Amino acid sequence: MLTHLSKTDTRLINILFLTSILVFINIGPVSVSFPIGLMVLVYFSRRIHFKLFRKPVLWLTLLVLTGYISSILSDIPFVNNLYFLIQLFYWLLLTCTIGQLYPYIDKKMLGKTIVVGTIILGTVNFLLGWGTQNSVAFTLVIFTPLGLYGIGKKALTFLYAFLMLFFMFFNESRSGFFILTFEMLFLFFQYFQLRKMKIIIVSIVSVFVLFFFTPLNTIIGKFIEPYNPEVAALLIDSDAVFSTDKSWIQRKIQVQKGLQLFEEHPIIGIGPNNFSKTYVDIDITNIQNVDEATLIETLKKADYRSTHNSYITLLSEFGAVGLAFFILFLIPFLIKSFQNINYKGESDFLLVVAVVGMCLYFYTIAAFYGTAAWLFYGLIYGYTNSYRKSKR
Repeated sequence: MLTHLSKTDTRLINILFLTSILVFINIGPVSVSFPIGLMVLVYFSRRIHFKLFRKPVLWLTLLVLTGYISSILSDIPFVNNLYFLIQLFYWLLLTCTIGQLYPYIDKKMLGKTIVVGTIILGTVNFLLGWGTQNSVAFTLVIFTPLGLYGIGKKALTFLYAFLMLFFMFFNESRSGFFILTFEMLFLFFQYFQLRKMKIIIVSIVSVFVLFFFTPLNTIIGKFIEPYNPEVAALLIDSDAVFSTDKSWIQRKIQVQKGLQLFEEHPIIGIGPNNFSKTYVDIDITNIQNVDEATLIETLKKADYRSTHNSYITLLSEFGAVGLAFFILFLIPFLIKSFQNINYKGESDFLLVVAVVGMCLYFYTIAAFYGTAAWLFYGLIYGYTNSYRKSKR
């Protein structure tokens, strides 16, 4: 029966999180975190029980099983996707392991590990361009708030937050930059102990209005234009961006493709990792409020891409059943965390911020899969499970 974690246990968990953050390092065809993850599973296998069919991880287990069934029934041969399906089960076991260990994890030490990892990731992405734009941006969005807990001094906390915003700004992920900014506003509330939901909501809405519906957005846009033209364009003339920008139009095209796949396979979808492999004659008549010439040009490069939207990934690859399972996994965490946000410990409060950031970012990025994401699901599972036990 697990009652605590030794120094060796803590080091192993921190190494796993660190290597999952360093998304630019691979060992041949696998990420550097893969052997560490296998080591963690073997190391803790005799000390924890993989309770895959107990809430809340039950919903992720059912999601994975749904994916297996849809893969078997898919037009794409099951064997062609076998490696990914094995990997999906490996991620599920990692989620379960972190969830079980959550009450005993040293959150302060984990925060310090995350600070080191995100600084390394941001630095090499900024200086060397290593790591894909979306993978780096998503990692910063979900882990930066957790890293804040590992820094003792408030001045260093704000310095770290500014550094992460700097890296995200030059990463040029527009949605990632705005979502990380949103998360850092929560840091401001945490610093001044302003955790009342009414204050938070009013403040966030006020900042949003100030940036997008006053002349301030144009002033800021022109100032940052030499350094990040994409974010500047969004601030100066968002309507033009949404109607003519190829990146945004490509997202709309992939969303339309996902919706068409969902219409054809509404119950359990087409199977995990099959979206980009599936050809669809995309109906562009349903894509509104975009420049037609740009739409037609962008459509030529629309085949075999990702969904650019994690909810569309779930809907098209796992169907309505799979999306429902993922929502059922998140709902207990969101309800309980917001009900008690005024009374949370600092680490719990920052986890809430990170989860909200993830849910927002999922709308513009395909990031449902990956070791970092499923370790993060493990933290969600662990918090929810700890809360359930404390109420018994």
